[in-house]
Amino acid sequence: MDCLKPGDVAILTTPVAFRGVHFAYAVQKGLNVFMEKPITVDGRPRADARAGGGFGAEEPEGGGRL
Repeated sequence: MDCLKPGDVAILTTPVAFRGVHFAYAVQKGLNVFMEKPITVDGRPRADARAGGGFGAEEPEGGGRL
């Protein structure tokens, strides 16, 4: 993604463990994002995503950060 310019399109086809990180990075870089799969397997953002830290897998047991 580092070789793309703001406004370019990034197509994300990554496994669920990496989707949130890649999505957040692409958006921070100003890229348009197409994802062929959902951002999470259960549809819930992580706790840090709700605080503005991006999206990804569900929060771990015990409420810790990923």
